[in-house]
Amino acid sequence: MEIKDYLKILRKRIWLIGGTIVLITFIAAVISFNIPKVYRCSAKVLVEKPMRVLLLQPGDIRSGAPQALDMETNLKLLKSQPVGEEVAKVLGMDKKAAFSLIGQIYVYNIPETGLIEISTETTDPNWGAKLVNTFAKVFVRKSKEFAVETQTATLKFIEEQLKKAKEILQIAEENLLDFKKEHGFVKIDDEINRINLFLSQLDSEKIKLQLEREEILAKAPIFQEKFNIEAQKLFESNGSFLQKDYVLGIQSELTKLENLKLELLSKYTPEHPKILEIEKKIKETQLRLSENVSNLVSEESIDLADHINTKREIDALNTKLIMSAARMSVIDKVSKMQKEKLKTLPELSFEYTKLERAQQTAADIYNMLSQKYEQAKIDQVQQVVKVKIFEEAFPSGIPVRPNRKKNIGFSVIIGALLGVLISFFLEQFEVSIRSSEDVKNYLNLTVLGSIPYSYETINKLITEVPLKSPMAEAYRRLSFFVQLYCIDPIIKTLLVTSCKSDEGKTTTLSNLAITIVQEGGKVIIIDTDLRRPMLHRLFNVDNSLGISQILSGELEAQLKIEELEKNKKISSNSMLELVIDRVMQPVEPKGLFLIPSGPLPQNPLELLKSKKMKDFLEIIKKKADLILLDSPPAIHVIDAIALANILDGVLMVINSGKVTRDEVQQVKIMIESTNTKIIGVALNNIEVGSPDYYYYYYYGGYGYGGTKRKRISLKK
Repeated sequence: MEIKDYLKILRKRIWLIGGTIVLITFIAAVISFNIPKVYRCSAKVLVEKPMRVLLLQPGDIRSGAPQALDMETNLKLLKSQPVGEEVAKVLGMDKKAAFSLIGQIYVYNIPETGLIEISTETTDPNWGAKLVNTFAKVFVRKSKEFAVETQTATLKFIEEQLKKAKEILQIAEENLLDFKKEHGFVKIDDEINRINLFLSQLDSEKIKLQLEREEILAKAPIFQEKFNIEAQKLFESNGSFLQKDYVLGIQSELTKLENLKLELLSKYTPEHPKILEIEKKIKETQLRLSENVSNLVSEESIDLADHINTKREIDALNTKLIMSAARMSVIDKVSKMQKEKLKTLPELSFEYTKLERAQQTAADIYNMLSQKYEQAKIDQVQQVVKVKIFEEAFPSGIPVRPNRKKNIGFSVIIGALLGVLISFFLEQFEVSIRSSEDVKNYLNLTVLGSIPYSYETINKLITEVPLKSPMAEAYRRLSFFVQLYCIDPIIKTLLVTSCKSDEGKTTTLSNLAITIVQEGGKVIIIDTDLRRPMLHRLFNVDNSLGISQILSGELEAQLKIEELEKNKKISSNSMLELVIDRVMQPVEPKGLFLIPSGPLPQNPLELLKSKKMKDFLEIIKKKADLILLDSPPAIHVIDAIALANILDGVLMVINSGKVTRDEVQQVKIMIESTNTKIIGVALNNIEVGSPDYYYYYYYGGYGYGGTKRKRISLKK
């Protein structure tokens, strides 16, 4: 199909498309004006990482204060169960409402900023603003509490270690002083000083690693407790899982194994067989647990991000323990080698270097812990991560939904698309003849005229409608082309037939005859529908005498009887012409004559096929310019085909959209089998949206003056 074919389909069903647009738009408008208004309330929280003040001295290492959480972690924390429960508590609701409250808010990070937007959509803007602001405040408080909790644990640990380091330093200094008092000055060569200095550095490094390990072990219980609480809440969110003791048993077993691993790492290196064995058990237990809780995650839609992040923190601490253990192992090996060298020194020198090294190491550890203690206090005051409310939520007076203009705009587009789709869909299943294009494509016939449908003029003669109406113009066009197609070859007798009844063939025949007569011609119309005759009713004439009596010879016999009674003899000449003249009735307008059907015979087909019918046609041809014969529908009875066999031409009347292509094709084949020419088609009752309608509508409005002319009176 070409583009013009698609355009024809759209133009053909323009009313369907328009109706679909109106319907969809109406539905969208009704929905948009009836659904509750939804308001959006949002607040912004600023998460910033301030500049940290560090006390830098030779040999310093960074504070053990917690690092700032990344933005993704903050987003998950905002929608975590603890935050939701706290919000429910502040709002005076039960903790069970936490999950519902979390589901009502949306959080996202504004790109390239430290801002987190918390928003909700609700039909009550006051409630929405209150909910968002409560979430923001609880999040700020929870973030600070978590940071303070971790920093306090770190500060407490450093205080304890600093106290121990001070005691060790005092003992080391006293031992060194006592040795000097007892033995006096001890000469130490450069090689011994170098080894001694190197061992001091190794001891300092080892002690630092031990402190770091102990600091990690102090933090680990905090994260482990948080992990266990989250795991417990995860299972409590689904009552069915609480009933499965083996799942809880696996979780408890995994917790014990991880705690045992932390204890073993404080004593052994990561390569130790006990560590390797416990790691294998942990992996197996994690696999079993994962298999049993996978359904919980998929079915309950629980946000596990905060639980997973806690697990990552624990894994990070474990990694640091492993690395420190590996470094301590290397330090022990190197230190052992250096000490073996010192054993070769004199006993006095060896003892002196040992005491001096212990004093130096203790002093380094004390200085390092002092610095870490000061840094931890600064971090506690300063806070590693500053979280504050940047912008509070306020009740909005402008709804975000429904967007009525947008909805109606979309509905127009959707209606148009749906209408087009329905049009093409119906076209695929269209089996009827609707337009002149269909007649041309499927019948290869010419449409001589298209009669527009009008409720006011249906089944009426054109003498009863305005002369300037589209219907009158359509019949003038049909009249012109019928007379044109009857010129070459000359057609005097024209059968007007249709496939089915109620297609308007009788009305079309009558109006065609009237139009030709109005143009100056003489026409005789004959009702050869000897089954359901209608012409006498349409023209309101007597049907007591008609074609049935002519063909049966009844009227001719009566004339001969009358002649016998009058003249005492019977003429040998045919009286058929005289009978025709008696039966033929003049009707309006002048120049139009009608031969009705007469009484219905028992054998209509035999009469129409008889020799008398042929004789009748030979005589009637001489009496008018054109003879139009009405007949029964061609697909129901064979009368029309029998008539077509003895007439000059056939005009088919097709009611638009009423008959199928196969039915019309069947009738066409039957008529063509008689070798009688089908001069064309009169397409009746065309739809307003049909392309054939536009000609008459436009012509009627243009040619006959849509505007009234003023009457001008001439001066006398």
